[in-house]
Amino acid sequence: MEKPDDDGGAVEDRGDGDERGQILGHGRLLTVASRPLKALAFDHAQIARGDGMRRLVLAAALIAAWAGVARADDAVVLGRPGLSNVFVWRDTDAYAEAMKLLKARVQEKHPELVMSLLSCIAKPGDHAVILDAGMFSHTVRVVDGAQAGCRGLVTVEDIDKLR
Repeated sequence: MEKPDDDGGAVEDRGDGDERGQILGHGRLLTVASRPLKALAFDHAQIARGDGMRRLVLAAALIAAWAGVARADDAVVLGRPGLSNVFVWRDTDAYAEAMKLLKARVQEKHPELVMSLLSCIAKPGDHAVILDAGMFSHTVRVVDGAQAGCRGLVTVEDIDKLR
């Protein structure tokens, strides 16, 4: 059974005190998930006027603006104390392969095998923008220094601090 709600729409009343929105007949979507999400709730008249669409477009625009657009202010410093180089690997597969080669000590006789997996070697103090943050590694773009423009993967330990 439907009962009117505060904004002129209707909410299905199941008699159990739970007023979750339902997709009802005649093209009316009352609520996306539950009562507290009233901002995303519309009735048929609001949909016809376009009120709900304006709210959704505005919400989508705000989410896109906050989604982590890289700015110069988001630059991080590469390196950590005692490091002379920061290795920027081509990608996660190259990093994993390099770790296996290093564990097998291949670099002692054939360093070119490990070096071929690098995108570049940055210097500590160079700045980079994090393009994709992960738990153990980040994809970055180096934005200053001799390797500016280089893109690849660095370990979390190779990010010193925020600028």
